Amino acid sequence: MDPRLLAVIGVLFLGIGFFTVSLARKRLQQARALGQPAIWYKNLGLLTGFEYMLLGVIVFLNLVSGWIPAQFKPGFAIFYTAILFLTIIFLLAVVFIGLRRPRQTRQTPQPVSHTEANTDTQSSEERAAELQRKRERRQKAAAARRRHAGRA
Repeated sequence: MDPRLLAVIGVLFLGIGFFTVSLARKRLQQARALGQPAIWYKNLGLLTGFEYMLLGVIVFLNLVSGWIPAQFKPGFAIFYTAILFLTIIFLLAVVFIGLRRPRQTRQTPQPVSHTEANTDTQSSEERAAELQRKRERRQKAAAARRRHAGRA
């Protein structure tokens, strides 16, 4: 592949990574200012930005691998492998958090409005009248369903 194209791809990855990291840092600061918990290793934008930057570094390391003198090749290989493993760790973290986040939003409990009738203040006659009204309303609804089913 053409080295100029690889250099452009590396610069794009580094640029996107720096932009994503700076945007994620601003959001973390805003969240902290609002008193919300903001943990950097759980922030998907920040981890994605680091991953893009590491991918850009890997592209540039591939570019310069041919220019490394023979005595520095083993050290360069270890450094390259370490950067590659770090990139894989960030990739797995991004995928894991990305897959986990929609489940968390689906499983958040919705606030349930509790309308509890205060039965202590009602007398037994009022409760009996309330039960009678409910019974009549259910009977009327059942009769309406039967009439509707007969017409259909």
